[in-house]
Amino acid sequence: MDNRSSVSEYLQSRDDEYARENLAAMIFLGLVMFFGFVGNCLVFFVYFTKMKPSTTRCFILALSTLDFASCLICIPVDIVDIRNKFTFGEFGSTPCKMSAMFVTFTSFASGNILVAVAAVRHKKVCYPTGPQTSIKDAYIAIFLSCVFALTFSIPPTILYGGQTKVLSEGFNATLCTTSDVYVNTMLPLAYNVFQFVLFVAAMATLSTLYVRIWKGVARFAKVKKWSWKNKDVDNSDSGFVSKNNQVSVSKDSTLDSVSFEVHAYTTGKGKSSQLSSESCLGRRDTIIRCPSKRQRTARRTTLMLFIISLAFVVSFLPHLTLMVVRALHRDHIENLAGSALAAYNIFLRSYFINCAANPFIYSYCNVNVRKEIAAIVSFRHYRM
Repeated sequence: MDNRSSVSEYLQSRDDEYARENLAAMIFLGLVMFFGFVGNCLVFFVYFTKMKPSTTRCFILALSTLDFASCLICIPVDIVDIRNKFTFGEFGSTPCKMSAMFVTFTSFASGNILVAVAAVRHKKVCYPTGPQTSIKDAYIAIFLSCVFALTFSIPPTILYGGQTKVLSEGFNATLCTTSDVYVNTMLPLAYNVFQFVLFVAAMATLSTLYVRIWKGVARFAKVKKWSWKNKDVDNSDSGFVSKNNQVSVSKDSTLDSVSFEVHAYTTGKGKSSQLSSESCLGRRDTIIRCPSKRQRTARRTTLMLFIISLAFVVSFLPHLTLMVVRALHRDHIENLAGSALAAYNIFLRSYFINCAANPFIYSYCNVNVRKEIAAIVSFRHYRM
């Protein structure tokens, strides 16, 4: 009994020492959890109650839900893990396995959804006259993203668990990391490499789609500027109408993209001829009117989704790099101490930054969301 008590006291003292060294990491995670929890609650409420149904609304609701779950479940477990580094194993291997699985699920699901978002925006901007993604299609994409993420999150439940570590004084501690069964095998490294390959593939896909999107947006801006500069030229054969002709824009044109339907009425005949609508990669000889408010909103939405995808990629780079380094040089990582150890624990959990950053990105890029959040925070809606 005395021996068990002495072991418990010693492990508790090591927990306290480790917690003091990693106080900065726990404060960092606490701040991310607070801002992510509050921010995603506000974003979900605003988009769910104030925004009209759309594919973008579906995707943002899904992303905010995943970020909220990470702040509610994953970050608290990681804080407990840091605080009780050498006694976390006393809770059993189940919390460790479930935490690893849930982190992997939310990360993969968010990445899959961001790829789907990029594909939807690419279709809307560069192929506006073709069939577009419906709200039902968006829900199906979200469901499939979660199914694939759940499949990819099965390996952590096998690889992770309790790992026995013999401390310098001869006492055994149980850590929440790679299980003892797989610690000396190549499986952890193989799984980390697999994650890195998926990450690179997702990053390449996002880069390709957004490069095409921004090329389309730039081409549209160039066409608009050139067409308005030459709006007084009479060139009906090339698609231009002189200033004496009447030009009208159909209300049925796609306002959420960069394609417009233009009707030119020729003088003296009283008959109308409809010009073909052009995509963002279309001809230079298309008459395009000034962007409407909805068109400017669509561009800001594209920019917002691009920044969210960029933040996701950047936040995951330190984590994946350290995972590969840890698999290759475990001894060096285990010998870290002081500020180096705190920095390691912060960058190892860098992907959590994405959970807190997204609400700020939503608010910065969408004026209506910013106004609604400000009204909620100031209790403006509840004043008599």
